Amino acid sequence: MFFEFFKNLKTKTLLIVAGFLIIAGFVGLSFWLYFNFLKSDESFLEIVPAEAVAYWQSDFNRGEDDAWLWAITRSMLSDEAASQTKFLEESIGPKASKVGFAILPDFVDFIFFGKINESDFNAVRIKLEELNYHYIFENGGRVIISNSRFGLEEAMSTLSQEKKSLADNKMKLIALNSARRHSAAQIYFGGNFKVNNFKVLPWSSDIWVSNKLIVTPKLGTEPPRNLADFNFLAVLDNEYLKKNMEGIIKDDLAVLFPEIKERILSDGTKVKELLANPDIFSFQNKQIGSFSARYLSVPDLSQEFLVGVERQKMIFSNSDKMMEDFLTILGSQPDYYGKNLIELISDWLKWLTADFGGVILGVNVDNL
Repeated sequence: MFFEFFKNLKTKTLLIVAGFLIIAGFVGLSFWLYFNFLKSDESFLEIVPAEAVAYWQSDFNRGEDDAWLWAITRSMLSDEAASQTKFLEESIGPKASKVGFAILPDFVDFIFFGKINESDFNAVRIKLEELNYHYIFENGGRVIISNSRFGLEEAMSTLSQEKKSLADNKMKLIALNSARRHSAAQIYFGGNFKVNNFKVLPWSSDIWVSNKLIVTPKLGTEPPRNLADFNFLAVLDNEYLKKNMEGIIKDDLAVLFPEIKERILSDGTKVKELLANPDIFSFQNKQIGSFSARYLSVPDLSQEFLVGVERQKMIFSNSDKMMEDFLTILGSQPDYYGKNLIELISDWLKWLTADFGGVILGVNVDNL
């Protein structure tokens, strides 16, 4: 009888302990998912309007390391708005521990975010007002600045949840949080992003945050200010891009550099037509070390674009050296034959819940 009672007690105890461990594990997993994926973790995402064309965030007081991010910002904005970013980049950006920047759909209005101490902000406040910026400085050191009253009102409407923010799209929030854990800077582009009507990358594809963008200044550019002053290498994991990258680049270039053909109308008037003809651009084979790449020279952009697939990754660059260095590192790593179960489940969930229309990249800026 005693042993039977002890046996039952032991069984009940084990069940209680097992139940407690399961509940504790579930609670722990929930907290882990919340803090790693769903919580914005002091980012500015809750202020960024959901319709923003582009948004980038930089952590750890990177200062001049953000030159490429500012350069790509200026390339997107209208001329007047682009010139207005200079004061923010030079006077507030280097003093802020966190910096964020959102561009609104008109490519004129923008919202700048910073975490900065009060004394540093007070030192530039008068100049900020002289330049007709609109701003709010909150307790805790968060400053929200726009070049227009409209931009500031958009930020406030988003913060008060009158309008949707980037943080409201959980897939974007998860992707941006993931990028923040792997890179000091991240950049998000909406589906209608263009740089001077030339898509540097096919942003409209649903490319996930596993992608990396490495940027380095070209030699002899002191200090680098424009996109032409940088080389880049992008590593992309996307089946569509592997098959269509060359065509995408040619189509974009055809729009940027159309053919001009003269035509005579029935009344004898001569007119000139602009025709987007991707066939005038032709990729060639090029050997980069032991790697066979495809390249396209674009004299009007003073650039050469290289594309190739290695280890199931699409590699896209404008620099022979960056591509060769990356491939050397890649070649020294063990071959990768597939994804583990967690990655497969994660990819399946991404595509199951995807409503993205843009791209998020972790950005690493080297040698600045």
